Amino acid sequence: MEIDLTGLVLPDRIEIAQISEDERSAEFVMEPLERGYGHTLGNSIRRVLLSSLRGSAIWGFRIDGVVHEHQTIPSVVEDVHQVIQNLKSTVVVLDEDTDEATLSVRATKAGPVTAGQVKVPGWATVLDPDHHILTLQEDRELNAEFFVNKGRGFKLADQHELPSDATVDLVRIDAIYNPVLRANFTVEETRVGQRTDFDRLTLHVETNGSVDPDSAVKYAAALVRKHFGYMLLFSEGGPPAPQAVPVRPSARVPEDLAKLLETPINDLTELKARSRNVLVTKGIDTLLDLVSRSEADLLEAPNFGQKSLDELVEFLRGYGLRLGMKFERREDGLYFADPAADDSSGPGSEPESAGAEEPAAVDGDQAEATGEEEGGPPASQTEPPHPSARVPEELAKLLETPIKDSELNTRLRNVLVATKLKTLGDLVSRSEAELLEVPNFAEKSLDELMEFLRGYGLRLGMSSEPGSADEEAVAAGVSGEGSDAA
Repeated sequence: MEIDLTGLVLPDRIEIAQISEDERSAEFVMEPLERGYGHTLGNSIRRVLLSSLRGSAIWGFRIDGVVHEHQTIPSVVEDVHQVIQNLKSTVVVLDEDTDEATLSVRATKAGPVTAGQVKVPGWATVLDPDHHILTLQEDRELNAEFFVNKGRGFKLADQHELPSDATVDLVRIDAIYNPVLRANFTVEETRVGQRTDFDRLTLHVETNGSVDPDSAVKYAAALVRKHFGYMLLFSEGGPPAPQAVPVRPSARVPEDLAKLLETPINDLTELKARSRNVLVTKGIDTLLDLVSRSEADLLEAPNFGQKSLDELVEFLRGYGLRLGMKFERREDGLYFADPAADDSSGPGSEPESAGAEEPAAVDGDQAEATGEEEGGPPASQTEPPHPSARVPEELAKLLETPIKDSELNTRLRNVLVATKLKTLGDLVSRSEAELLEVPNFAEKSLDELMEFLRGYGLRLGMSSEPGSADEEAVAAGVSGEGSDAA
């Protein structure tokens, strides 16, 4: 929609006029604005800043001897209400890819207990270590847990959903997620030429330190703009219906992978006998039946718990497979039914072929080995591998992609680059155990990374064994050599 701006004066001064030393408060100036626009913009942005930003906060706690908020704590100066006020003002920051965390503290000496004594996981940060929580009057052991999650604005204590495994001594509290502490604006007259009735908008913003004022204003402005955008749709009867994501033609499952998927569950000796029996009892007869099921579906099976599920997911990951895959059987063979699934055939791979870019497929010997007595995933077998096919040019280029340019989130990219990993080729040569030893790299980060690699038909540890087909494929892809890997 074209807008006729003839006769309107638009701002030409938009700047951060001043910012505090701790970068928690700032003053923003915008001028000149048409008469009345200062209050229009100032009111809108202020309301959003104070009510709608997303952040992290403590929403509940457990303290030895405390079952509700209307009581005192033995040997503690503050009563529970005072402790709650201290917890509400504790600023905790969670990483972008983390939605919740549990903090703990154990005190044994008389004196103040501060936020600096709280044990936090690697994906959480307490901004003010000197922030006071409570005071012990005498030497005694006191244990406490604080539960943190992400939210928006402000939420009352009784609006927090209790976990299914919550104990009776879990006390919920009001949570202040909004990171903006104060937001005010002033509108003054300013001159343009001979006219002095234009507006100058000055916005004052103070945050709790979990976000800087400039980022807070940008987020609030984007949120306001998002809602104003809906006002363009009155004549259209509301927002358009969600468009279906165009689905590319489904690719045919490579022959080796199709053969593997037909493997009977009872022949998968890498799985424990107990897990095989549970799956067969549930009517899952082949590997194809298995990967077509969801995690929730499997967890409904009797005697099949989270530990069994984790072992199963790890087993499938060794073949480049996952739960929830969709396939379509046609007259001429098996096809991927969902576009994400056929990514397992590797970027740039031909639908009809099963070259080295297909880590999900195994060669003929490996497929037969799934029924042999010694068991074990293909990566651990001692038979010499088949000659690996040359990595396609597109996959070779992908493996040379710098990690800092990948689609991983910023925190994960920074952690990986700090470990001297420069490209995706470097990354897939590492094992899970190696990455879990990296500071600030936890299980959730590993799961996200595995999901990212799986989208390209890759996995960790592809060069973990000297002379393996994986190693040669990656080496050929990274180096771009013209000769086929032997």
